[in-house]
Amino acid sequence: MLKFAKIIDESVLGFIRKFKVKLYGLNDTYMEQFGSGGEDYTPPSDARALAAAIGNNPRDGVVFLYQDKIEKKSLAGEKRIYSTDATGSKIVAEIYLKNNGKLLISTKGDIDIISDGQINFGKEGKPIARIGDTVEVDGKIGKITSGGINTSV
Repeated sequence: MLKFAKIIDESVLGFIRKFKVKLYGLNDTYMEQFGSGGEDYTPPSDARALAAAIGNNPRDGVVFLYQDKIEKKSLAGEKRIYSTDATGSKIVAEIYLKNNGKLLISTKGDIDIISDGQINFGKEGKPIARIGDTVEVDGKIGKITSGGINTSV
C-alpha cells in the first residue's frame, strides 16, 4: 500500500541508503531508498515522499518518489535534472533538455568537464583547446595558458 511519508533522517551503509521516515498515521521507521539505475539522490530533510510497505509491514518498506519545493516548468517532452541547496528550495545546478532540441546547462558554481579522452564540440566534432595546447590565432602560434594565449613561444 502506498503511503505519504516525511523524511526525517538519512543514513548510508555501503550501497544502501536508508531514510528514517514518518509514515502518516504510523510510528517512525527506517526504509530503503529505491530509484532509477545510475542515480544517486538525497532529498532534503522534511521532504515529502511516497513509500510502500511490502506485505503491509513498514520494516520491509521502500521510499521511491520525492516532492521538492521547486517550481515545475518543463513542457511536454522536456526533462529537467537539477540539484538544490540543502533546504531543497533553490536550484544550484540544472540540465534542461528542451523539446526543441536545445540543451540548457545552468549552474551557480563552476563547470568541470573531466575526460580521459578528447573533448569535441560542434557539428563536425572539432576538438576544443585546453591549457597547454598549441594553437594558431590570426596567424600567430601560441600556447593556451590559464590566463589566455601566450604567443611568445
